[in-house]
Amino acid sequence: SRPPRGASWTETQWQVQEQAAGGVGDATGKYWAAKWDALVNSAAVKDAAPLVTSAVNVAIAGVLLRLALPRVAALQAVGGFDELADFFGLPPRAELSGYLEQLQGGGSGAWGLGSRVEETGVVSVF
Repeated sequence: SRPPRGASWTETQWQVQEQAAGGVGDATGKYWAAKWDALVNSAAVKDAAPLVTSAVNVAIAGVLLRLALPRVAALQAVGGFDELADFFGLPPRAELSGYLEQLQGGGSGAWGLGSRVEETGVVSVF
C-alpha cells in the first residue's frame, strides 16, 4: 500500500514496502507450485486417472464417428465410388487402377527415366 494523501513515509517504511512488493511474485509462485503438487499427487486424482483417460478415448471415438459416419452414409446413398466418380467426372475405377499400376511399375520413357534418376541420385532431398 501507499501512504494516504497528505502523509509521508519514512525511509524505513519505503524499504519495507519495496521488499514486500518484491516478494509477492515469489510467494505467489511458491503457493501455486505447492497447490499443483498437492493436486497432482493426491489419491483422488490417481484414482480418477483411468476413468478420465477412458472418457477422453470415448470422446475422441465419438468425434471420429461423427465425422466419418455421414460420409460413409453419403457414399452408400450415391451407390459407391463408381457412381460418385461418374458424378464428379472422374475416370472409372479400372482406368485409375491402370494408372496406378503404371506408376508402381516404374513406367517407361521420360517419366520412368526421370523417376529412376530421382531415386538413384536422391535429387528430391535437395
